[in-house]
Amino acid sequence: EELADPSLEMYSFVCMLQKPAQGGNLRIWDTHYDTSDCDREQEFTPADHPEVAMAEVVYKPGDLWMFEGMRAHQITAFGGDDDR
Repeated sequence: EELADPSLEMYSFVCMLQKPAQGGNLRIWDTHYDTSDCDREQEFTPADHPEVAMAEVVYKPGDLWMFEGMRAHQITAFGGDDDR
């Protein structure tokens, strides 16, 4: 019920604890997940929406990013032997 209530504010927090050997950036798109059908799994496929602006954030350990919780976002693929 909370996801469908437009009067509520939701936020997501992303904090890097340890930098991977490669990748691991935060991508945020200028669009929101559709909350009209909260019972189904939501998935935003960037290739299906090339018109939507995207920002890629390069951040470092200790950085904390806060943004609207229903904004489309992802962590890019990362590599290395360190625990994540």
